[in-house]
Amino acid sequence: LEDKLHPTTAMFSFKVMDYEIRNILEPCINSSKLDKEIRAKLAKKKIDLEKQRQRFEENLQNKKLNLKTFPPIMENSLKDNKILLEQVTKANGRKPDIQRIQLRVKILSDDLETWRSKIEGMPTKSRSGTTSGTASLSSSQKEDRSKASSTKNTSSDILLRDYQKMGKSEQLKLLKARKAQHYNIAMFLKKEVASFLPKNENEKVLDRIKNKYLPLLQKVNDVIKAFEEASEEDASEFLSEELLEITPEELHGMSLSERAQAIKAITSKMEEAKADESNYSQMLANSSDKASTSHAIQGKIREAKKRIEDYDKQIDLLRKIEKEPWILTPRASIATETRTVQMVNPEIPDLNILVVEFPRVSRCSEKSYYLKYSIHANGKVQQFSTNKSSKDGVWNYASQVALTSDAKVVDRELHMKEIHVQIYSTGVFSDSKKGENRISLKDFQKTNTLRGKVLLNQQENTYEVDYVLRIREPLLKSSKVTVSSVIIDKVFPKLDINAKLPEPKNPEPTQNKSQVDTQKSQPSQQQPVQEQQKADNDFSLVITKSMLNSLKDINSSQLPAGFTLEDVTEPDNPSKNKSYTYLEKLVKQLEAAKTQMMGGFGSVADSKYVRDKWSLAFKEFTMLESKLSGGQIDIQDYMKELQDTIARDKQLLGFYTSKGVSDYVAFMKAKLETYEKEIADMQAQMEEAQ
Repeated sequence: LEDKLHPTTAMFSFKVMDYEIRNILEPCINSSKLDKEIRAKLAKKKIDLEKQRQRFEENLQNKKLNLKTFPPIMENSLKDNKILLEQVTKANGRKPDIQRIQLRVKILSDDLETWRSKIEGMPTKSRSGTTSGTASLSSSQKEDRSKASSTKNTSSDILLRDYQKMGKSEQLKLLKARKAQHYNIAMFLKKEVASFLPKNENEKVLDRIKNKYLPLLQKVNDVIKAFEEASEEDASEFLSEELLEITPEELHGMSLSERAQAIKAITSKMEEAKADESNYSQMLANSSDKASTSHAIQGKIREAKKRIEDYDKQIDLLRKIEKEPWILTPRASIATETRTVQMVNPEIPDLNILVVEFPRVSRCSEKSYYLKYSIHANGKVQQFSTNKSSKDGVWNYASQVALTSDAKVVDRELHMKEIHVQIYSTGVFSDSKKGENRISLKDFQKTNTLRGKVLLNQQENTYEVDYVLRIREPLLKSSKVTVSSVIIDKVFPKLDINAKLPEPKNPEPTQNKSQVDTQKSQPSQQQPVQEQQKADNDFSLVITKSMLNSLKDINSSQLPAGFTLEDVTEPDNPSKNKSYTYLEKLVKQLEAAKTQMMGGFGSVADSKYVRDKWSLAFKEFTMLESKLSGGQIDIQDYMKELQDTIARDKQLLGFYTSKGVSDYVAFMKAKLETYEKEIADMQAQMEEAQ
């Protein structure tokens, strides 16, 4: 509704934009009562509206808009808002939305009248074509029109006076320093930013370099040359008006507060994704009594926890970046996926059974307590009591409630019911009721296990009872959960804005033979370091999306016998390579490649491909590790599968070699080496055991 009824395009008036920002958006963004996601969206809208206001100001200053061309824009906006108001009123829309549009119409009408009155006071042009007087502007409009420019002009005048006080050598030094700044930002945008961006954004950045920085660099070169040749004595005007100091705002194209909001919006999305993963993990844990021993479920839980750990690392990274004004806001992509959890608890055989557990009570004095609880089920109110607790509040109570008379019939209204719980303390002559509350069963519609705490005396904040409630399966047996994901596609390096300009390259002096021989004979101190770096950056098992292009012209008739196109293009497929050592290495290398790509190496497509492959490899490795450690795989069968894979891979190696695809040849050699080493190690262990 916010986007439909209150779009930024309905706010083509300075007063409307100011009102929306100050009186609507900012209070909502700062309200803890609103959902985080809504606040993040409103923060984005505020940024968009501020940018829209800034564009109008710039267009007025640049005379792209003026007193004659701006009012028609406002008139169209007013007309659109009146139509919108009529439609929402007829449709019986929400009262706050109607009031907000009504107020917008009123502000727009008043603002439009103000602009029209200024047009009436505009001077006519003289014969020479210049204005014969000044426009009759109100003091408030003059302030609006000149606020930004007056600040700029004032600071420019101060700088001009400061530069005029400088000597020629000081100005020359400053010219060279500013030249370095403009060169550094231009090269940074070209090398580190433009190549990463999609085509439309890439073109904008390149246009910015071409139309802004390159002409300035050429001009500053001419000024410096004139200074050095003594034909120019003063560059104060050039320094104060054109060759300005590069600021972080110039790099980001926005204020630092807007940049902070953009980073916080990404962080907020990551927090939501973390919560989704945590919820998914909890659903898996609650899906069955055997969840703690199921290898498949535990593998999925470990994957979710690993993703949560990654989010924590990325959130820390974002917070550090926010404190670094010379690092651009990272590029992130957001997606959602639907995951299915089978909510069946095989430990509870019957569909009509509710298992009730009350382990303990806390926030109470050291006495003996018991509970009375009741639930409307099987056509009547059923009442139950627990045993008496120990003095430290422990019951470890567990019982069953028959929800229907037939073990094969589920209570389809269970999610609409509650359990009424009362707590009593035991006394010498009589027992005393200490508190009561109700436990809602609404979540039984989509889950089979409810765990929590219920406070039985809410006024005094005492008698907190732990509970676990379980059924065999909920109404929605296959529970679907939507999980969001946030991926940082690119972390930009820090711009060293004051880096020295590169020195002109001089030809290297020719070395005589004795010098070359001496250098060859000296052992390189760099070699151990280089070898270590090579080990740390081993990506021999990583196949990227761009590598697939080398096989794009292969058709089915060219494939080796018994192989599919997928076998040939994806020999790294974790689902088809059940080798513990291979999967362990693959996971580590993909994780390292994933981290490196997040730092800006590789394309967006490669980055996503590697992330997806890592997720699959991690899942397969976890499942294989669990099965091997649990004795679920026969070792002889396991070794035979490794040997069969080696035989097939040797055929593929011959195929890749014949096609001249060097990346795949290197991969296959590394993979075969891994497989063969694992078999050799296993055979050695068997011989040693014998």
